[in-house]
Amino acid sequence: KGVINHINKGKVDTYNIDIKLWGPIEYNNAKYDITPYKVELYLPKKDKLTQWPSLEKDNTIINKPPQAETAAAASSSYPSSSKVRKDWSKIDKICDDELKGEKENGDAALNELFRKIYKDADDDTRRAMI
Repeated sequence: KGVINHINKGKVDTYNIDIKLWGPIEYNNAKYDITPYKVELYLPKKDKLTQWPSLEKDNTIINKPPQAETAAAASSSYPSSSKVRKDWSKIDKICDDELKGEKENGDAALNELFRKIYKDADDDTRRAMI
């Protein structure tokens, strides 16, 4: 719980803030910075290794210990700020499979066409192609 006093043109506005944080903080190391546009609070966690699911404690979320990930799942996950996790190894495999199924494009397709024409052509056509 905290109280913020705001002075605006000689008038003092008081705001009461009651935030239930997810976990305990180090009150001795807490800092704040007040600017004309915002109030920044630095509230370090007591247990720096614990990752909070949110800033505020929500009564609907049950505090479960993090489940251990398997080595394969841990190696295939990449750091992200997104809440949705994607297994990029699976996506990469799907892309590779799609690329194998596609026909060649560009120069490779043109060269393949000329090889086929040259292979099926008679001697006069082959001499004309050289």
